Amino acid sequence: MQMKRKLSAYGWCQVGGWGAYVLLATISYLPLPGFSVWNTLFPMILAGIMGMGITHLMRLLIIKSVLIQLNMARKIISLIVVTVAFSLVFASLSIWIFGVLSLGQELIYLYTHEYKINGLLVLMYSDTFFLGIWNLIYFSYHYVRKSQLQQIERIRLESELKIQQLENEKAHIEYQRNLSNYDLMALRSQMNPHFIFNCLNSIKLYTTQNDTEAATQYLTKFSKLIRLVMENSNKGKVLLSTELDMLRLYIDMEAMRFKEKLHYTITIEKDVEANYIELPPLLIQPYVENAIWHGLMPKEAGGKITIDIAMNNKKSLLIIGITDNGIGRTKSATLKENKSAQHESYGMKITSNRIALINHVYKTGADVQVDDLLDDNAKPSGTNVIIKIPV
Repeated sequence: MQMKRKLSAYGWCQVGGWGAYVLLATISYLPLPGFSVWNTLFPMILAGIMGMGITHLMRLLIIKSVLIQLNMARKIISLIVVTVAFSLVFASLSIWIFGVLSLGQELIYLYTHEYKINGLLVLMYSDTFFLGIWNLIYFSYHYVRKSQLQQIERIRLESELKIQQLENEKAHIEYQRNLSNYDLMALRSQMNPHFIFNCLNSIKLYTTQNDTEAATQYLTKFSKLIRLVMENSNKGKVLLSTELDMLRLYIDMEAMRFKEKLHYTITIEKDVEANYIELPPLLIQPYVENAIWHGLMPKEAGGKITIDIAMNNKKSLLIIGITDNGIGRTKSATLKENKSAQHESYGMKITSNRIALINHVYKTGADVQVDDLLDDNAKPSGTNVIIKIPV
């Protein structure tokens, strides 16, 4: 159907163009002496029919010889040669047919006798003009058409490339997201057994001491803690209130184990909506655990942990401060508790990795800052950890 439409348009252009040629030529010759409709219009109609045949043959030659595909300089030269050659053929055929049919003699006589110009040259001149216009229009059409097709093809290729790039980026992002999710799951699966292991050690202590009431109380807290941990360990985020419930249970159990050596307070400012704010599960606990095991327990009198929860509304940050009055990081590092030290380093490394992955997956700027506290004599007096989580 597309080819038929193209041929139809070409045919109409042929008929319209040569029809206009016949009409204009007839009108221009009729006012001259000795010219009539018969000896002017009929020859012009024959010339128009021959013109359509000549231009159609010229078109076939152009297509077959691939002149359209040449560069601009060679195309112009070829166009001139083809135009002149077909003008000579057109003029020769016109004179021969008019001579055989005894038509258009006034035209030939006018040029050869009145104007003293060779009739063939005159016809070639006029035919070159009309065929040149025809070729110019034909080549211009194909040049514009070729440019349009090239532009369409370029846009299509660019679109396909863009779509392919987007698909590749989407696949890469999806891969990174899945990888990050698996890493988070792996970290949680490593942290939870470690967390539970410490709780079991506390239960073991009460069992060996035959303290039934304390063991029962401890087991009650432990069962609640296990339930909360199991319910939330596979979640990407939990409510702050839930996180604090787990944290209180953990510290209560450690406080029971270490008797009067461990005290704590948790303060939540009024503008902190603990039942709406979400954060990754078990994010605070490793820092509290580190403060207990390596800040307070090596200290003979024990100590206190203060946990402050606040909001920086201007920056939409949840700020969690964990402060202990223990021995400090410097002295803790010198102690020969290799297993605990390795254990602590591993737990803190896991938490650091979790925060980095959380920032990557959720595009957040969570940050942890650890500072050493000094007393009035510039001696270590504890550690302060500040966790900032965008809300």
